Amino acid sequence: MSETISELPPLVGKQRRRFLAKIFGSPDGRVGTIADESDRARCQARLDYEAAQSQLWNEELFRDRGSPSGLFEDVPADRQENAAMAAHYAIGEVERFARINAPRIAAMSLDPRDLTDPFGDDDRNGYFAFPHRLPSEGYVKPMTGLVPMEARLPDSRLKFIALYFGADSGALNDVSEDLRDDCRTHVLDQDRDMLKWLSDVCKLYGSNSGKVVGIPAGNARDHAARHWHRAMRAHENRAAFELALLRIELREKAQHVADEMEFG
Repeated sequence: MSETISELPPLVGKQRRRFLAKIFGSPDGRVGTIADESDRARCQARLDYEAAQSQLWNEELFRDRGSPSGLFEDVPADRQENAAMAAHYAIGEVERFARINAPRIAAMSLDPRDLTDPFGDDDRNGYFAFPHRLPSEGYVKPMTGLVPMEARLPDSRLKFIALYFGADSGALNDVSEDLRDDCRTHVLDQDRDMLKWLSDVCKLYGSNSGKVVGIPAGNARDHAARHWHRAMRAHENRAAFELALLRIELREKAQHVADEMEFG
């Protein structure tokens, strides 16, 4: 490893952190100086989401350079410098944008709400992310640590649904009797979406039936598995962000009710 690149960059750079903090109302670019408690929490939730996505991106970079696990230490020694440089370059582009545009935040009329929509139009409501086949070069070797190719709602999404339907514990079993049927219908609808998503990915990689077993053995199956892993990890990150935002909103509502009772 070159002495000029002794370690990997942070998942979210200093300039990006300052940029986001200012959008959420910080006068000096520090999360801690955002005056409103809920805005401060939303900014931190956004930072946590971006860190998770950056981690996923790094794992993809490292798999491209020969790491079967997606971990940097498993990149072959003769490719580690290239892998580190790629990670630095990726975050460097984000940092460059933040540095250039930080003085223009007010003029750009940036709205924090645009940064708190995990399943916005950019991801077609979160479904069928990465709709194109992954390229076939660069990572034909077996990979480890991949999400199983099965349709499963993320735990964060299940907790979100439970909270949405009034279960303070975040457990579906604690949804009240009068809302349980609606909650169950909601979960089943999303299960069907996940099954369709998996079927579409299988078809991309040659499965006429849309089932995992129908994907031709060999590289096509390896690439499909990686595609699903990447899509699911990104989806899980968005779901976790969505859950964090809902919890902030529920705390706000509870505080509002408490304030009305105290001063009502």
